[in-house]
Amino acid sequence: MSSCCDVQKNDKAIKACRKSLLTNNSTTTNNGQSRNLKTDKVALHACIAECSFKANGFLLSNGTVNVEALQSSYQQRYRNDQTMSQLMVKSLNSCSDYGAFRMVSRSP
Repeated sequence: MSSCCDVQKNDKAIKACRKSLLTNNSTTTNNGQSRNLKTDKVALHACIAECSFKANGFLLSNGTVNVEALQSSYQQRYRNDQTMSQLMVKSLNSCSDYGAFRMVSRSP
């Protein structure tokens, strides 16, 4: 999600999430498997993205992306470049649509 939705890498929430996750060192995935976050970088980055999205209000309690909050963040971040802002919002909408499609296609 982070790479798809272009979350800022130097965000304070991300640094705090990363530190907390590495201190705890493991997490349980959706399928019940436990991952060592110090060695499994994919799991670490997925957890950082989820943590950051929650901390910044980009993830709703039901697990869906708060598209409006992300759009507002992009518009603020790229306020001096309207073209870039529109491109980021368009990319976000595509990302969100794809995520929703994947969720529907995985449903039994």
